Amino acid sequence: MRLAQPAQNHSASSACIFRETVQTALVLNERPSHRHPESHQCPSVSKPTTATTDTDRKPPKLVYIPRKFKKPPTDPAKLAQWRKLEVMKMRHKASPGDLKDKNSSLPPDQRLHVKLFVGDIEHIFWFRKTMGTGRALDLLVEQLKLKFPGNPPIKICLISSGDDESTYLQNDKLLADQVEDACSLVICPAP
Repeated sequence: MRLAQPAQNHSASSACIFRETVQTALVLNERPSHRHPESHQCPSVSKPTTATTDTDRKPPKLVYIPRKFKKPPTDPAKLAQWRKLEVMKMRHKASPGDLKDKNSSLPPDQRLHVKLFVGDIEHIFWFRKTMGTGRALDLLVEQLKLKFPGNPPIKICLISSGDDESTYLQNDKLLADQVEDACSLVICPAP
């Protein structure tokens, strides 16, 4: 790929030269950056940084929710019955999230069953209830060989049943403290 050479007399009114072509930037979902920002008088294009904490950040409303995702019933009695049925189905299909647990005979009451959606593909896993969320995230990414363009930080999002919003799980807490059996999860880039 050939890049244009910078002009000898670069003024504020002339166009800036970009490091990447627009097509590559669109494919990578990035903004092109200035090639030689110190050699000209263009206004700064850097984003202003704002100080936010992890608790202030909310996941985007448009986290991809797969078509297969079925919203659970809203009636509490039907929800409990639906959840029990889902856990029974998941026990037969689930594979261990930690491959070290493949041959272990862990009792069912010490397992946490979850659905993980990657695109429109549904994966069912079980984890020990004592496993941390960060460790579960690492195991899932490794087992499914997931890659995100640009290597952004990633988190697990819980798909809520009410509206189209979802919540990021905290990596330093136990997975069982943040989700229930038979819940649906998505791995997505952190904000």
